[in-house]
Amino acid sequence: MELDRPGCVVDWCSKPMKITKSGTLNIMGFCTTHEGRYYRYGTPTPDVACFECHTTFPFSFPGSHIVKQGNGPQKFYCPTCNVLLSKYNHLVPNHHSLLYFYKLTPVGYIKLLIRQRFSCALCHTSDVKLVVDHDHSCCPGRESCGKCVRGLVCYNCNIFLGRYDTNPDILQQTHEYLDYYDVQRRLS
Repeated sequence: MELDRPGCVVDWCSKPMKITKSGTLNIMGFCTTHEGRYYRYGTPTPDVACFECHTTFPFSFPGSHIVKQGNGPQKFYCPTCNVLLSKYNHLVPNHHSLLYFYKLTPVGYIKLLIRQRFSCALCHTSDVKLVVDHDHSCCPGRESCGKCVRGLVCYNCNIFLGRYDTNPDILQQTHEYLDYYDVQRRLS
């Protein structure tokens, strides 16, 4: 006959208390999960740091999320970052290249998107694929230190910014070019 087991003594845990091999209830009052953490970390609810915002919170806090990818280390997400990830993760391009090339985490990318109202930082076009724009004078080449990320721009604006970075006079030249042909059109 199954024992009517009380719940784990950890406040937010709703799992039943562990039954020992002898058939008695766990003397500490933990469920199997929290007992394992107690023996591994010295406490049933060790504090961990969020991979994104570095806020510390208990290991199994409600709303938090743990991601294990392959043989790599576990990544912990606090409830706030977990909500952002679960709601907007489909808008984030390749996570690995964001981190490798721009030192930008998925939540960092999402925060940029929200700050820019989900549109290009330059032309404000929405519903287009956005790319990370960074200051090449800080970090020449494709990789960035992460501190020089300016925002998210559409492909066309990224091409324009690349031309502007190499020739700052191009804005004035473009303006003169368009004015000249506008005057020519009116005269003919």
